[in-house]
Amino acid sequence: MLEVEVKGWVTTPEQARAVEEYVDTWSFIGEDNQEDIYFSHPCRDFAATDEALRLRRCNKGTFLTYKGPKLDSVSKTREELEIEVPAEIVQILRRIGFKEAGRVCKTRRSFGKNDLLLFIDDVQGLGRFVELESTAGGLPRARELLEILKSLRLRPERRSYLELLFSSDG
Repeated sequence: MLEVEVKGWVTTPEQARAVEEYVDTWSFIGEDNQEDIYFSHPCRDFAATDEALRLRRCNKGTFLTYKGPKLDSVSKTREELEIEVPAEIVQILRRIGFKEAGRVCKTRRSFGKNDLLLFIDDVQGLGRFVELESTAGGLPRARELLEILKSLRLRPERRSYLELLFSSDG
């Protein structure tokens, strides 16, 4: 599946109010506490290949996700494969050589409208973000999602939460 995603950092009370007003017209899907564990490959540098292997623990279960390299320079559009797995998969990954590269913990509120999803993420150690996501449309859809971010006065952020946590401005 190809996932089209953009996100922006909410840094001011005015932006937070604009986001809350904007989602008033969306359908509330739910709130979830998520713990994302990212793994490094024993023989491949995911940072160099722009890939990710993530295990997500959330209210709905445990999910293993592969994220391919980003496909454009304006969004986080990439291949994404995800499967629900038993929680014990962590021990299996560690025993075959995968190492934990980092963790991201967040509370996510999810909203839907037509074929779009909007997430408001409160990320431990970083703050609040808005993510817009679609599984259709490629680059034209990415540009549309970027326009929504701009209308909310949010600056697009292509780095992952893990990259932000490890960076000097995260």
